[in-house]
Amino acid sequence: MTSQTELPPHLIDLVTWVARPLGPVWAKQAGDQARSARIIDLSTTRIHLEPDPGLPVVPIPNGPLPWWACVEKEDQPLSEVMLWFRDGRLTELEQPWYTDDLPSAWPLASQVIVKGPSQTISEENYPEVAQWFREHPAEGLPFWSDDDGSAPWGSRG
Repeated sequence: MTSQTELPPHLIDLVTWVARPLGPVWAKQAGDQARSARIIDLSTTRIHLEPDPGLPVVPIPNGPLPWWACVEKEDQPLSEVMLWFRDGRLTELEQPWYTDDLPSAWPLASQVIVKGPSQTISEENYPEVAQWFREHPAEGLPFWSDDDGSAPWGSRG
């Protein structure tokens, strides 16, 4: 537990950065929720949040945003940042890691690369997200890439 009650500015920037494939309106709403949120629990791998209930919700399903936002060093994944939503509200930041050492801090937005969407993203259900990934093809491979089976986020089961 921590005595800190609000997310520091660099974590609000991180939320907005990772949420940007949602499009400018929804990414801003996610950032506004992060800015308003009260921290319930804080560590270098999980932050549980309670955003202001009066703010607009982000109209997405419960669970993490369906793309991979990773931190890499020399093309090797070190960790990722997952934003979890429930009922359209940002409830958790999670930082899974792929090294033997637990992360010592949360990454800066500039350290995170947003890679391709999951197969649940389509033009029909999330046109803004599909458009973003079309406009940013160099930023990653499909989330559920089965090409060589080495994707650190696993293969589709």
